Amino acid sequence: MKYLFLLTVILFCDTISFAQLKLGPTAGFQLASQYIEYRGNGNTGTSAGYAPNYRVGVAAEFPFNKNLHLQTALVITGKGRSYNGKTLLKLTYLELPLLMTADFKTIGKTRVFIGAGPYLGYGLSAYFKGLEELDVFKGKFYYPFDWGIGAVIGLRINKQWVSSINYTLGLKQMRNKDNIIIYDDNIEKNTTIHISLTYLIQVSDR
Repeated sequence: MKYLFLLTVILFCDTISFAQLKLGPTAGFQLASQYIEYRGNGNTGTSAGYAPNYRVGVAAEFPFNKNLHLQTALVITGKGRSYNGKTLLKLTYLELPLLMTADFKTIGKTRVFIGAGPYLGYGLSAYFKGLEELDVFKGKFYYPFDWGIGAVIGLRINKQWVSSINYTLGLKQMRNKDNIIIYDDNIEKNTTIHISLTYLIQVSDR
């Protein structure tokens, strides 16, 4: 899976070198949480608090026609969850989203769009802040790879600025069941809500 992710990143970089595209920086504010099912020790149910986080990287947009685009990016993104208002789990990923978007309304020089698609992520660091700080990737409590689906609604302004609200839902079970001491049947999957602002520049006419 690690090599598949690296191959995907290489293909992304190769594609943006040759295809007709727009390219530019992207950054945003993110609320990260997790979908959790507590199954061990007789406990059931779901709960997790949102933790403030960030998202920053390089975005690209590929036009198929006037209204249909492929939006992608290579971003450093913060995930995790909180408990009682304090960050309990802090995760950092290198992430590659692939969103197919369609413009459906024009207001002056602004176009409104919606879209959806998958994402791939590779964990760079992960810290659980309990009685003591624990690196859950190095300790093999969490798998480093993450993948899921996302949805977006946004505005394309003056053909260069893109403002969007995104929601992502992880489909990968993050807990490594071979290395879990408590709640060995827990299901934990990443979720995020983030607001991003992107500035795109036309870099190729081919």
